Amino acid sequence: MEFAIFPRWALSKITGDRQKQIHWNLLLTNLMIGCVLGIVSHHRSIVDMIPGVCLFQTWLSIPCPGCGVTTSLLAFASGNFGAAWSANPAGAVLFGFIWLQVPLRMLALLDDKAAVQVSTASKLFSKAILLGMITIWLARIL
Repeated sequence: MEFAIFPRWALSKITGDRQKQIHWNLLLTNLMIGCVLGIVSHHRSIVDMIPGVCLFQTWLSIPCPGCGVTTSLLAFASGNFGAAWSANPAGAVLFGFIWLQVPLRMLALLDDKAAVQVSTASKLFSKAILLGMITIWLARIL
């Protein structure tokens, strides 16, 4: 689950190389997500303000494949591993994946050969996380 939120024009200020822009985007995005999770998980008042609205569940009356992932990420960030696993085991794996992206993207920016391997591994792991979420979802609704 590669999350990249920075616009291309902003990344072009760092480098003109399109592949390096992708690595910078993923590095900066995952650093930001990790920092936000850390800050939010330690301030319960912020967590309580997050609305618990799931359109999937509202429209179909069944939980979505991602139900519990945000709760799991926040619990994992605050060190509550049991609650993280209970909310959604995929969230714990996703948390690790987010933080693993940081050193891997740094490596990719420093070594062009590693960049190809990092991209390939990241895409495969993203698909595995998605498959895990769908598997957990099916187990919960059946």
